[in-house]
Amino acid sequence: MDVKGMIDWVIRGILAFFLMQGIEFMKETKVGLQDLSIKLAVIVEKVTNQDKTIDRLEGRILHLEEKK
Repeated sequence: MDVKGMIDWVIRGILAFFLMQGIEFMKETKVGLQDLSIKLAVIVEKVTNQDKTIDRLEGRILHLEEKK
């Protein structure tokens, strides 16, 4: 094997290594984004429920104030 072939082999190895690292990083990012999406959906659901509760309680307060 000559020097040019050896350099070509080393460059291909380095590129393959970085390609594999990039793929692994993208997989981890995908899993992280899925977890984040689930957590965000839970937060939105909780806020929605709190808004409904606040609206219901405001209605009750207004009803009580009208009775006075």
